[in-house]
Amino acid sequence: MTLGGSAILMRFDLASRITRLPEAACIWLGIACLATAAAYVALSAVRQKPLRFRRWTLEIPSIQLAIAQVVIGPINFAFVAACLYHALAAAGEVVYLEIAAVYVIANVTSLISHVPGGLGVIETVVRYLLPGTNVIGALIAFRVVYFLLPLMLGGLLFALTELLLRRQRAHQNTRR
Repeated sequence: MTLGGSAILMRFDLASRITRLPEAACIWLGIACLATAAAYVALSAVRQKPLRFRRWTLEIPSIQLAIAQVVIGPINFAFVAACLYHALAAAGEVVYLEIAAVYVIANVTSLISHVPGGLGVIETVVRYLLPGTNVIGALIAFRVVYFLLPLMLGGLLFALTELLLRRQRAHQNTRR
């Protein structure tokens, strides 16, 4: 919400072109995004008890955690958008704020679709919102760098950790 709202308000003309919404609607959408993030932080400052709605319970984080989420989340998204930007910049001329806005829209779409990792959804949205740009190779490179390499590294570290823990347990059992 924070990155999306900020990107929209910084370049509402660009947001209007990408979404095909009127500029005034984009400005209000940007304000609504930032107001939602601010309301979340304000709620965490004033309410310590969980929110209850029928059978659902929503735990409210501490103010420190809420602020950290509102600050660190957009920074993370900005870095991911930078990774996508650099992949797309290799294929043609692109603008970072445009790519950041497109990436936020693509992520919201993938969250709505419930497709794991937004596989195919992010690519489709980026391709749709950046017509005429040669994006397929850049999107594959982005997926490899941002999703597959960390997955392989994480899997390798997990396997190594499990192997070391099993060896340690076996060594402790032989001492007994």
